[in-house]
Amino acid sequence: MINSQIAVSLIIIIFIYIILQFFIVYHLKNRFKVKSGPPIGQCISELEILDVNRNKVKLNNVLKKGKNLILFVDMDCDHCNKIIDSLKLMNSSVLSEIQFLLADTGENLKGVKEKNIDANFYFLNEEEIFVNLNIKGFPFYIETDNNNVIEKKGYASSNVIIEYLV
Repeated sequence: MINSQIAVSLIIIIFIYIILQFFIVYHLKNRFKVKSGPPIGQCISELEILDVNRNKVKLNNVLKKGKNLILFVDMDCDHCNKIIDSLKLMNSSVLSEIQFLLADTGENLKGVKEKNIDANFYFLNEEEIFVNLNIKGFPFYIETDNNNVIEKKGYASSNVIIEYLV
């Protein structure tokens, strides 16, 4: 009699434990979903951007056929500068696969000129970045497929960039 009560109690405890594990995993998984940026599965909108020489170009013309990595950075962001400086050490052919977008401010233009950057850096109106693209912080990345459809997005780190390049 006591053995059967202990067995039933253990089964109930194990059942509750398993339910709690599913609950915890579900909440942890959803907690880290990136809510900023355009939705995954959406095509990158046709944006008019400025290159370093202040010439107007279309973002879709800049993006290469194949996968692309777009990094939204700001020259006042220490983490962004660390990423930019670490990427300067890489082969220029590798860097051609990454497009950098910055808010079109005087500080960002000055920062790009001070770092002697002349390619792959483009400027976009602040309203486009913060309101229309819904990007809430820097550095932020968007990875697109061959058709410029967003596959991945999130806050960028050196690991994200290395993973993309490998």
